[in-house]
Amino acid sequence: MTLIFTQSDWDELHEQAPVTCPENIILDEFEELEGVPEYLGQGYGWGTELLPGVWLNFADIEYHQDSEVKVSAHEHPIQMTIFLSGFLDCNIHPTFDRTCSYFSGSGISPAYLERYRSPQHLTSINIEIEPDVMESFFLNDRQRQSDSVKQLFKGED
Repeated sequence: MTLIFTQSDWDELHEQAPVTCPENIILDEFEELEGVPEYLGQGYGWGTELLPGVWLNFADIEYHQDSEVKVSAHEHPIQMTIFLSGFLDCNIHPTFDRTCSYFSGSGISPAYLERYRSPQHLTSINIEIEPDVMESFFLNDRQRQSDSVKQLFKGED
């Protein structure tokens, strides 16, 4: 049986779950660990804000229960996700795995459904950057005018 969650329920369950991660991880005060509810699987998520508007996250999770997460439309930063193992099935994108990762511009993301299947071991690295940070720190005037760079900054599109 597949368990179905809203994004807020999914987030709350993970925030409340006990954290089981390697003992060699030592956290600084600006880093966060998040657990996985035991009935869904085991593992952890680690995250930190590298600087205001730039986040780095790592997940190492083994799922034992099929689950789906209904994600409503929301504001979306520039995002890059690399899957080192496992896969994520999302109904508005192709399946992401070791051969197909994710790079997205900012704007409004439409609603979608994420599917996590058992048994699988998902390991991923995710970077999120607020558009104004990307623009101010990483782009010069010539780069800002590039059609491909303009695709990253969609605003309300």
